[in-house]
Amino acid sequence: MKCPRWLRWLLIVACALPVAFAADNEQGRPLVQVYTPRDYDGDNQVWCAVPAPDGTMFFGSQKEVLIFDGARWTHVAVPARNVRGLAWAPDGRMYVGGTDAIGYLARDPEGNWIYHNLLDALPEARRATGSARGVFVRDDAVYFLSAKCLFRWRGGTFRAAPCR
Repeated sequence: MKCPRWLRWLLIVACALPVAFAADNEQGRPLVQVYTPRDYDGDNQVWCAVPAPDGTMFFGSQKEVLIFDGARWTHVAVPARNVRGLAWAPDGRMYVGGTDAIGYLARDPEGNWIYHNLLDALPEARRATGSARGVFVRDDAVYFLSAKCLFRWRGGTFRAAPCR
């Protein structure tokens, strides 16, 4: 008598189940850690995340940039309602784009991250940049894309595309 096809599959599955459940379910998977606003003592909205070359993570949030070195959180105040753009540059700075805020983070002599405002380098009529859409580094220039305009920072000066 020939065994029905469904019965053969049932026997195969029944034999394979103990082997499947005996295997280490975590083997080969990346380690994941979830951090809540309570862990980093900040707002629940995080708009962007960028790693630095040393593995430190930078997060754009409301009115600040959060920095996590793997053990502790650091908060750097930014004069922006929302920080929505971050980009690491070869000059060792983390460039920041936020609502009506353009600048960068750099370390002071003691090693603390400090925000430096670049809006003063723009003509006064262009300083209301609106909501940031992104920050990008290309070659020796940093580009700040906002709701109103595209700005290029290179050699200590800004150039702006025609704005609306």
